[in-house]
Amino acid sequence: MGQDKVGRRRAGKGAELCQQSLASLFRAVLKVLFMIYPILGETMEQAREKADRRPVQAARNIDQRLAQMGWTTNIDFSGHDLDAPIGELTTNGHQSSLENFIRKAGGKTLREAIIGHSSSGGCVDLVGTPDAVAAQMGELMQEVGGDGFLFALPDVSRRSVAEVTEGLIPALQQRGLVRRQYGCKHFRDNLLEF
Repeated sequence: MGQDKVGRRRAGKGAELCQQSLASLFRAVLKVLFMIYPILGETMEQAREKADRRPVQAARNIDQRLAQMGWTTNIDFSGHDLDAPIGELTTNGHQSSLENFIRKAGGKTLREAIIGHSSSGGCVDLVGTPDAVAAQMGELMQEVGGDGFLFALPDVSRRSVAEVTEGLIPALQQRGLVRRQYGCKHFRDNLLEF
């Protein structure tokens, strides 16, 4: 009986060490990156105006927005009624993207849901000057953790890329939130290094 208690205690300690080792391994290899859709402007007012225009732009490009969602979720939305509630959808595509889309949609029509989805900033709205958005990103990392951000831009153009590369990235570098140069030859190594 006494040996059983000792054995269980040893097994428990062994399991705890194993869990700690696995957690360390995953932290070393697994990276948590958050998808963001920053809206940048030279002033806060300009950024807010851009944010206010997002739903209008999304409404003009519903077919394109549905095609993007369809590509992610592996659902062909072309046969769905835009003005009917979304209802139940299933997919063999990206499950969490579809679940998130349906959850945010609530009882909205497909048109309303895709406009809302395309207009939001993802899980958090990052709207402002490059310096203000960099500060928000730093606060997010302090509060929730993570290893970085993936940028998604609804309108990839020279201008939108320049807003990030020439405005936001330098503001993040000033805060020490992104590196100034890469130390490794391959993307994977650079990702694991930071």
